[in-house]
Amino acid sequence: MKECSRFREQLLLDVYGETLPEHDKWREHLATCQECQQEREKLKSMLMKVKKSWLFPEPAPFESMALRRSIFHKLDRRHFRLKDLALPFRLPLPALAGAVMILVAGWFGWQQLTPHGVDVGGRESEERLLAQEGDLLEDMELLEDMDVIQKLVQILDKKEAVL
Repeated sequence: MKECSRFREQLLLDVYGETLPEHDKWREHLATCQECQQEREKLKSMLMKVKKSWLFPEPAPFESMALRRSIFHKLDRRHFRLKDLALPFRLPLPALAGAVMILVAGWFGWQQLTPHGVDVGGRESEERLLAQEGDLLEDMELLEDMDVIQKLVQILDKKEAVL
């Protein structure tokens, strides 16, 4: 029995079909020891019973199709996430935000530099500019008139306060 305890690990490996480190010694011991032979047969039969009880029946064709449809339906409904993209590299968020800010600032800067709807050398543009200048002059005259009126109101208010 003492010698059998030495081969306990080899017995379990043999039952599971694994390669044994001391294969020759184990075979010699197994040929001579009745207890180890009986234990090996018991373990093998128990392992076969367990394997048979774990077998699941194969689903019927309609069940497998229903499962397949269900899986594909759930995969199609899956929400899109940015991390699902297969990018060759990942940019840190601050670098990405900085790049977007540079693009936006560049676009606004470009918009300020380019003329919008200004006809550079046409007669119509000169006429429009003269009309705008005329309007500005009229507005300036109106403001001057309002200043005069305001001063008159102040003078009249002072006279009424004195009386």
